Amino acid sequence: PLRFPQKNRKKNGPKSSDPTSHPPTLEAKKKKKRKRKRKKDNDACASTRPQPTRPTPSTCPKKKIRGSALQQRMRERLQGAHFRWLNEKLYTCKGNEAFEYFQSNPSLFEKYHQGFAKQAESWSFNPLDEMISAVRKHPRWVVADFGCGEARLAASVSNTVHSFDLVAGNPRVTPCDMANVPLPSKSIDLAIFCLSLMGTNTSDFIKEAHRCLKSNGLLKI
Repeated sequence: PLRFPQKNRKKNGPKSSDPTSHPPTLEAKKKKKRKRKRKKDNDACASTRPQPTRPTPSTCPKKKIRGSALQQRMRERLQGAHFRWLNEKLYTCKGNEAFEYFQSNPSLFEKYHQGFAKQAESWSFNPLDEMISAVRKHPRWVVADFGCGEARLAASVSNTVHSFDLVAGNPRVTPCDMANVPLPSKSIDLAIFCLSLMGTNTSDFIKEAHRCLKSNGLLKI
């Protein structure tokens, strides 16, 4: 039998079983190279893309603002309801009863005046401003402010002003029942009730103001 040399078999190597296969063309190589480049670029973009995070209060400011606004509106409604309840109580009891009640609960009187101040913000005209203007025209008059609140009148004029209310909100205020103020008879030139005639015995408040006024004194309501 005829044999081929061993070295020739190694040099030629095994022949392909597919007689139709051809070496890749230059165009195929370029196409494959472009495909590898696109895959590499896509992988790079995926690695640098920011990952989704859970929303936090700092990333949702609008929701927080809406919540704060709602809480503020609810708080204002509650304060308004509390003010109306206290206001009704002042109108439906005698002066001495109101004095005893608010002396036992001074924080409620403070809440009442906070509610009153909130209501006054929406007024186009505040009667207290008119009272202050009238008093300034007579700087020598001695004045008694019945139901003075925070004693803004006394703080706004140079007159001697006796400020009375159910609770002393500041050092200018003398706490008392408006039907029994600590003043001598015929000792004042002007008695003022500015939005303060409240109670079931307001006639007693007027009589007390008359007692304190001089014979030519003036009462302003």
